[in-house]
Amino acid sequence: MNKTGTKHELKKEEKKIHEVIELVTETNKTQLNDKQLQAIDLILIGNTDDWVAKYVGVNRSTVNQWKNHNPYFKAELNRRRKEVWGANT
Repeated sequence: MNKTGTKHELKKEEKKIHEVIELVTETNKTQLNDKQLQAIDLILIGNTDDWVAKYVGVNRSTVNQWKNHNPYFKAELNRRRKEVWGANT
């Protein structure tokens, strides 16, 4: 395959990857409730788990559970961290 063919294939593959990322992102959001989405926003601006829990109306252990054991919450939080703070997080 020549260089042009290789570049074309890479662009097609890159487009597919971006489409999958968008789909996963939307799936993550639909798997989270309003309190979880609000908690993510509050975590991103530097609030403690205790403060976040009180603000959204859940126990601190619930926020901790979301952060450590809910794959959708973890994925969305990590995605948003990268979006806000850059790819180095």
